[in-house]
Amino acid sequence: MSTVRRRFPVPRDLASLRRAALSPAGVAVVLALLYLILNLWWVSVDQRVPNGDSGKHLNTSLGYLERFEDGQRIAWFWLWTEYPPLVHLVGMLGAALSSGDRIIGALFAQNLIFFPLLALGLYGTGKIVAGRWAGVLALVFGLAAPMVMSLFHVFMLDAPATALVAMSVWLMLLSERFTRRVPTLLAGVAVAAGFYVKPTFVLFIAGFVLVILLRGAWRNRLNLVLFAGTVFVIAAPWYLYHRDKLASQTEGAANAQQVMWYGNVPYPDRWSLDNFTWYGWNLVNNQLYLPLTLFFVVGAACAVWWVARRRAEAGVLPELLAGCVAGWFLVSLISLDDPRYSLPLLVYIAVLATWWIVRIPPRTAGLALAAVLVFFAGLNTIKQNFDYGVPFKEISFEPTDGNPIRAGQLTLWATRGYIEGSPDETGPRDEIVDLLRRAQEDGAEQVVFDPASLNNGGFNLFALAVMGRAGGLEVPGFDPAILEPNDIFVFRAQPRDLKGRPAFCLPSPLGDGTGFFMYKGVPTKASKPYCPPK
Repeated sequence: MSTVRRRFPVPRDLASLRRAALSPAGVAVVLALLYLILNLWWVSVDQRVPNGDSGKHLNTSLGYLERFEDGQRIAWFWLWTEYPPLVHLVGMLGAALSSGDRIIGALFAQNLIFFPLLALGLYGTGKIVAGRWAGVLALVFGLAAPMVMSLFHVFMLDAPATALVAMSVWLMLLSERFTRRVPTLLAGVAVAAGFYVKPTFVLFIAGFVLVILLRGAWRNRLNLVLFAGTVFVIAAPWYLYHRDKLASQTEGAANAQQVMWYGNVPYPDRWSLDNFTWYGWNLVNNQLYLPLTLFFVVGAACAVWWVARRRAEAGVLPELLAGCVAGWFLVSLISLDDPRYSLPLLVYIAVLATWWIVRIPPRTAGLALAAVLVFFAGLNTIKQNFDYGVPFKEISFEPTDGNPIRAGQLTLWATRGYIEGSPDETGPRDEIVDLLRRAQEDGAEQVVFDPASLNNGGFNLFALAVMGRAGGLEVPGFDPAILEPNDIFVFRAQPRDLKGRPAFCLPSPLGDGTGFFMYKGVPTKASKPYCPPK
């Protein structure tokens, strides 16, 4: 009887298990799991009120879930919420499966779905470019990038978009210029999924796909049609249904450059050198910090030299360079600059930053460089997640004047994170959700939050709406006139400003003497503060 050789043998004893764990693939899996566990721990202990953008997207997810539970099964498709629905659907699923905190459920789902995709895309792309250990180094670089760690702690679209760019690039490389059928179809699915995260997804694969086509993929017409057809069949229905609103949104992104950023910081002119270096300063001061940026600069320069001088051995370096440069150029043309917007370039940056380390002679030099990379990756991980040691170190050439990219400064390390740094275990989120849940148990069905007192001082209406929904209440808007007698109106005030100086239902974490108060029904001059029973 003939035996069939196992392609992926299962370790049968401790020695073989140890060998598997110490292999490049085993090391990559262990590192990815450790970072994923770290993310899940961070999310589970953080109690801060979600920031405005995170609150907005969480609000969309919980809104989808409410409609789904009301029988509107495809509300996610026809409802316009400014962005495609994939990440919100993942959040909806996590919230629906959560037995407790729906906010944590959504955040867990985002990490459990998109974080492994990012790790796989980084490792797979690095492996194709320069071997398995290059894949491990690309994974270390990408997962320890400060902005990546921060954005997996909040519910936003940029980290998932980054993960799907990485997966799309890896699968297209795996297709060997569309000669292999299954990877080609999977690449089409990944690209379509990316379009369901952000319309700007196309900016980050356009140059990469163009060079693949120019270097021979155009000859494989059948598979090329299958790739394009897969993308079209999956992504086109949503885009065609919302084409009018998308056209207006695209027009806004392509119009004249915005005048001011937050804090009255002026934007550079679109065609100026300052504009095209904007994301360079952002790379070193927000996304990577200086040590990792230097790895990228050296690796990109080596790749350019390799392509120019050793073209026959260039491999897929031209595709990576084209994807990076084209994505950088195209995202710089958008009228609104934001430190998060260029993050989907990470797969190109991580692989270009690390491929040369395994090629440089002698071997001891490569090992030393790898050790330096691992050291700074570990430093970033500790500082971003635990706020440990000296909080900030920089090299400054000129004042930054509140500039979001800190132009004129080179950041060595920081604990501030972007968007969040270390977790806040003393925040009021669970207390607010519990307060609203008790109101729901006491008969309330709807909640209206007072914009005048609650859209400031560390609070925002999106986050409060999310917490209201997490507490089981409907959030119909900001007009208290629609409230029924058992519904609640929530506001923040000083006890001395209210008649009788009542005790508040929940003290504000701001330490300014304010607290959360409630009225039942439509607020009037005769309304008396109410707190739900404990």
